[in-house]
Amino acid sequence: PFRDLWMSTAHGMTSGTSPPPFEYYRASEVLSISGHRVKNNAELTRNLGIMPIVPDIGLDALDVRPGGETVFSSTEAVFSESLGETLGPGDILSDRGRLLMRHTALVAPFSPMPPVADLGLDALQDLGRAGYAFSVATGFFSEKLGRQIGRGDLLLSDGTVLKSIKELLARFQPVDDGGPPVGDPGLDAVYLWP
Repeated sequence: PFRDLWMSTAHGMTSGTSPPPFEYYRASEVLSISGHRVKNNAELTRNLGIMPIVPDIGLDALDVRPGGETVFSSTEAVFSESLGETLGPGDILSDRGRLLMRHTALVAPFSPMPPVADLGLDALQDLGRAGYAFSVATGFFSEKLGRQIGRGDLLLSDGTVLKSIKELLARFQPVDDGGPPVGDPGLDAVYLWP
């Protein structure tokens, strides 16, 4: 059994379980399955020196490092006064006020062609010295690997594909049920057990 489960939603929502006034939860907040807010966007970004104070820059990927450091990516570009640079969507940021890796550096080992500024970052897990496991929101052609990378493929920051979406879903054998195409449903979150 798990002690807690953290998540974020694709869209904001109003909670109907608390007494009025009902509380609104933004899509950029980290929520607990126990029914409370773990961190809001301001708490995630407060050490990044973003001006004006506390704009909501969205939340896309999320992981927690040993020691409780929360690493994440945003959905919006924003200027950091303390770092003196613009932080883009998909850049890996820390709630401790650090830019850990640029999105472009993360995908550079794959040699995307044509070069794309923002492929989006969906799933993310910090693997320590081994780098990052991640997925992208938009597929691309990898010149290095000579193949198409899907938005559901699980990638490693060293430029390798750990598992394709087809391999990840092999035991589920997805069928066409008239809904969205099942070829590449995307990979929104991942956790690799050590």
